[in-house]
Amino acid sequence: MTVSVVRKYKTFLRWEIYFVENFAIRCFYYHFFRFFARNFSVVIACVDDIKTRIETVRNKTDDSIIDEVKINQYLDAILTIQRKIDSIVVDIDNLVEDVNDFFNKNPSPELFLELKPSLESLCKTASKCYIRARKSKYYAGAKTSIKEFHLSISGLSEIIHDLELFLVKLPNDDEYKEIVNKINGVLA
Repeated sequence: MTVSVVRKYKTFLRWEIYFVENFAIRCFYYHFFRFFARNFSVVIACVDDIKTRIETVRNKTDDSIIDEVKINQYLDAILTIQRKIDSIVVDIDNLVEDVNDFFNKNPSPELFLELKPSLESLCKTASKCYIRARKSKYYAGAKTSIKEFHLSISGLSEIIHDLELFLVKLPNDDEYKEIVNKINGVLA
């Protein structure tokens, strides 16, 4: 090969490489912009759709599904329920304390048997009230008061059971009498 042929061949290779590189770049840009243009319109449509949905939700929240008056009525109802339950809890706790003090000073089975139906009736009525309060839609707001109410009812039930046991059942139990006599004999 002569020098001129080699030069021509090198020049041809340079042009061929240049052409191939530029063609590849042109092909890439062509396909990229074609793809971008197609997807860009989809993206714009999605953004517009999202903006529309945002406006719809914002308008719904502006209209305020939950009315402030209804919220205040609900909260007022909870406060009223809490006050009533707290008042009942205080009354039951005071009653339990008074009954306990009275029978500690005057352990009379006859008096207990006279009061027992009234105490049991109170306990049943309070238990039904507790169950209604527990199932109420206001339970979540007045949970603490309702739980305290349950504890007071438990205290009332316990004092009824204890008084019946110590004033009525055990004094009539022969084993209990024998044990008490032995204890009193040892202590004397």
